[in-house]
Parts: sequence; C-alpha cells; structure tokens
Amino acid sequence: MFVSFDKIGCASAIKINKFILYCAQLALSLCFKLKSNKHHMTKIPYLFALLLAASVILFASCGTGGASVESVEINGVHWATHNVDTPGTFTRNPENAGGIFTWEEAQNACPQGWRVPTSDELRALNRVRGDWTMKNGVNGRFFGTYPHQIFLPAGGWRNRTNSAVRYVGSDGHYWSSDAPTFHYLWFNSGNVSVRAFDRTDAGRNVRCVAE
Repeated sequence: MFVSFDKIGCASAIKINKFILYCAQLALSLCFKLKSNKHHMTKIPYLFALLLAASVILFASCGTGGASVESVEINGVHWATHNVDTPGTFTRNPENAGGIFTWEEAQNACPQGWRVPTSDELRALNRVRGDWTMKNGVNGRFFGTYPHQIFLPAGGWRNRTNSAVRYVGSDGHYWSSDAPTFHYLWFNSGNVSVRAFDRTDAGRNVRCVAE
C-alpha cells in the first residue's frame, strides 16, 4: 500500500514511499537468502513487480506534485495551469488554491523549471483579464482568451498579525518576484490590479511561469 500525496503532500509521500521501497528491498534480499525454500522463491517475481510499479507511480506522479501540469502561453509568457501546493509541487487540480506563502517562501516555492512571475508579467496578465466565474465550485477569474487561458482561484490571503486566512472565495492574491518593493496581483469579482506592498510577511498564493 502506498501513501496518498493528496493528504500529506508529495514531499512527505516521497519520503514514506521510499521507506516502503526500502522495506520491500529487504524482503527481497531475505527471499534470496531463503532461496532453498521454494515457497518463498515463488514470491520473488511478485516483489520485483511491486518495486517496479512503486517506482513508476512514485516518480511519475510526484514529479509535479501529483498533477500533470502544462503551460499556457499568454503574451509570450508560459504560465502554469495550477497553483503551487507545497514547495516544489503543484496542486492536483487547477481550481485548488494550494499553499499560502510569505514573499520569502514564495521565491523558492516553484517546482524545478518554473519561477515566480515578475510584476511586469503580472501586469501583462492583468491586461488580458477575463471573466469572474466559478470552476468546480471554486470562485476565481480567467485570464487570457481561449485556448490560451488560465484560471486563478480566489484563495484569499493570510493576515500577517494573526495568521488568519481571509477572503477565501472572494479575493485572489498572487506574489511577484520583485524586490525591494513587493508587488502582487489582486482581484475580486469586479476589479483586478497589481499592487505594491512594503512587507513580505503576509501570505499569498503563487502561480509560476516557465523559466
């Protein structure tokens, strides 16, 4: 049995599944030591199949946080179709808001081959804002025009003073990589803008672009 990264995050699932594989390898080694026992020898092919299946599932599924993430080109920038979940992984579904990060955390949150967008890239995205809508029960906004279009869920933001997550379902907040003035994309059902912020400790979502 293998651990679901839906519940604990792919990074933790990788560690646990590697331990499971290690235990399976020990069992395989034991079977070789007991090769004189035909009953145990008949189980060796099944253990090999288990190891192979586990390796395929683990590395194929967890390479992008369990999600098959492609990019959509909008104004020359290749945007991910999912938010960041835990650092180094994407969410399972494009409507999932994923993790909320401080600015410092956000700069290292994108999986390999991806990065946090600049404020200019967020402004270019703002210029092709689409409709406020609901996708699979989650409020958010489309950006771009079909088929070059992405959905950004309104995941709210985390208050820096009491760590409360506010305005989930009504506001979207997405960090840029800019410093020392820290910009973010903000939107709700009626407005979209790129705002400047003088602090880094508020929590916001991350939507990566390809490097």
